[in-house]
Amino acid sequence: MNTITQRLLILVIVISGTVNAGEKIAILSFELNDITSLPNTMAERERTASITPLLVQSIKQRGDYEIIK
Repeated sequence: MNTITQRLLILVIVISGTVNAGEKIAILSFELNDITSLPNTMAERERTASITPLLVQSIKQRGDYEIIK
């Protein structure tokens, strides 16, 4: 093989190795705007606050993304 072909082959191998790496995602804190008619009780605030951890858990289980902080 000539040197140009060898270099091209090495470049393709290096690039293809990084293609399969998981994408990174940042999950920012957010607040839900509760427009339901439910009263704004402590239980309701705790329920809506639990959505961020559920989102993080769901993304971790899929394994498609690396969560960054």
